[in-house]
Amino acid sequence: RCQVQRGSLCLLFSGQREEGMSDDEKQAGNVEETASPQESSPQDAKKKMSFKDKAKAFGSKIGKNVKKAASNAKDMLKDVATIDVEFEGEGRKTGSVIFDAESRRRKELPIFSSDEPLAGKVVIKLKDGKKLEHTGIRMVLIGRIEMYYERIDYELIRWERELSPEGILSSDSEFEFETKQFDKEYESYYGTNVRLRYYLRVSIGRPFNSISKEFDLYVQTLRTVPERNPNIVMEVGIEDCLHIQFNYDKSKFYLHEAITGTIEFKLVRLRVNVMEMSIIRKESTGLGPTAYTESETLAKYELMDGIPVKAEKVPIRWYMSGVELTPTFRNVNNKFGVRYFINLILIDEQDRKYFKQQEIEFYRDSIGYNDTSFYIMPKRLA
Repeated sequence: RCQVQRGSLCLLFSGQREEGMSDDEKQAGNVEETASPQESSPQDAKKKMSFKDKAKAFGSKIGKNVKKAASNAKDMLKDVATIDVEFEGEGRKTGSVIFDAESRRRKELPIFSSDEPLAGKVVIKLKDGKKLEHTGIRMVLIGRIEMYYERIDYELIRWERELSPEGILSSDSEFEFETKQFDKEYESYYGTNVRLRYYLRVSIGRPFNSISKEFDLYVQTLRTVPERNPNIVMEVGIEDCLHIQFNYDKSKFYLHEAITGTIEFKLVRLRVNVMEMSIIRKESTGLGPTAYTESETLAKYELMDGIPVKAEKVPIRWYMSGVELTPTFRNVNNKFGVRYFINLILIDEQDRKYFKQQEIEFYRDSIGYNDTSFYIMPKRLA
């Protein structure tokens, strides 16, 4: 009879069969029996594995099972509907903003004025014709200040509305909404360390895996430039070497205007090779010991390339429509502020630089201006 024991094949013959075998057959049988232990089965290989290898194999098997279970759960819990919002108003302008300061990712947002009511409809489309059982559909309009370095949000406004009570959606559905005039005191702002957002959040409640989506709005506030708008006179000089006077026609501008003025060289004993003008934005966040200011150069404009002579006048005309500006924010809810400066740079023949800054203010008088699509190349008058 034949018996398998511990992976080895042992041939056991009855006494009658063994007596009838020849010496050659017995010798061949002995050779086969001695050779059989060299053959190993998968069970033997498993027994020879170290504890570390066994643990590794077990972990790999468990990992595959977990991934498979997670994939199945994801298929079961995946969104069975899509949410979209359509706002009223044909030809609504959009603005491009740097939505994520870290990755510099841009996003196109619909533009609304600060005193404009919000109206439109929420469109919910079901996938694969499936029914959707929900515990309620709600819409929330939120305005908040998000400080990146503090990881804290300061809520400015909140407006909620229930679009549908608990029930079942068996087909694509639309829900109209309209908000009366609500307090949008501040303009949207997407900066380096802070952003002020207004957004709609639509959520479909479910016993598990609720569905929600956010829609950002670009709110713009219109303001008029004050009647008192003095001109700017700046003087840059080095005693007995250089005296330059900058005259700007005014100190407060609309976002799409041009900065105009003249540069007059009253004393030139220092060889100036390059003269540049730049727009600098200073973003201040926090108060007291936590206050922090971030400076960013938005654009540069070369005023002169060469050596000037005494009494020479150089006219300035620099259009701001191609520069990504926002209005000046002095104090936004005691959380942050945004200011702008004209920075003048002089470079002499030894590559030494001389700086002079002067603050200017910007105001918005039209919705949607100062996008790069309105860009006008700066011109220098002859």
